[in-house]
Amino acid sequence: MKLDSCPNFSFYRCEFALSCGHEKIENCATDFLNSFDEDEVSTLVRDARKRGLYYLMGIEAHVVRLDKYLDRDVYDEDGRVASFRLQKNGRHLKPLELETRTRRQEDYYIRGSELLSDCEIARIISKIRKPIKVRDELSLAGTALHKVCNQQPNDSYVHNKTLEELGLNAIPRSKYCEKEVFSFVNDIPVLAHVDAVLTLDGSLVVFDLKRAAQTRRQHVKQILLYAEAINKHKKFEDYFLVTIPHANFIFGKPANPRYTIVYIDKNSRIASELKEEISSSFYLQRRLLKNRDYLNAYKQEQWKRCTRCYPTTRTICDYMFDNRLDFKDFLDVRI
Repeated sequence: MKLDSCPNFSFYRCEFALSCGHEKIENCATDFLNSFDEDEVSTLVRDARKRGLYYLMGIEAHVVRLDKYLDRDVYDEDGRVASFRLQKNGRHLKPLELETRTRRQEDYYIRGSELLSDCEIARIISKIRKPIKVRDELSLAGTALHKVCNQQPNDSYVHNKTLEELGLNAIPRSKYCEKEVFSFVNDIPVLAHVDAVLTLDGSLVVFDLKRAAQTRRQHVKQILLYAEAINKHKKFEDYFLVTIPHANFIFGKPANPRYTIVYIDKNSRIASELKEEISSSFYLQRRLLKNRDYLNAYKQEQWKRCTRCYPTTRTICDYMFDNRLDFKDFLDVRI
């Protein structure tokens, strides 16, 4: 599989770019990107310039590259396990067609993405209706990135055919990408929004797209929570958690995305640690929402960490406290 820059959108790496000079490829990423709002494309371009030019590609290209052409180190809790090629042991990646399982509207819950923050107020804010409009360039760029990589405009999208290189059918992205899964993990309601879910002949493989080039422990916990939520519906003994950063450079020049792969047994220490964390967070958030004095005291304890918070979250948090607004009034769930 040969990837090259799209002639119309240089930040996109395309399997069919070399053919564009000879014939027009129908239903391709160019057509899809042309349908984007001007703000979405300009946000991607601005983000690319700010971080240095980086390359995006469709999820199919990631799957094929990782399965057929690349080898990467796989890490567990104690360090390097083996190469991904050895871990596969002749097995091949295959999209897992997953039904969307939405949460009951009345359930308070934990979102996987909120684990990236260590502040319970920020975690609450991730679930409320926003009291003010705040332009968030990071969120806009992240949303546009996920859209171009994981979504498609119609069922005859040409990039689906890239999977045929692995002997698979041209599976639409909607079957295994951007899936919302509601489940109970350690008896705690959990909502997972999964970028892409695949199998490796008995092992669950979860892809997560990140703008950051480094994978932190909390990133691993976020994707592990997705895997645990899926595993309540589809039974697997172990997981491969794959993060795909899009800002990569070699000697100052843009390079293809690198992958961080973490192997987790469902009975591992970090899995137990995750279950304890979501239980503690769930009950602490509910206490903060029910007791205003406790919420104010917690805010006083956290203020030194506020500089680490996302600017948009910090703006909303300050607005809520300055105007003495009740967080419960902006939630659509029971506490």
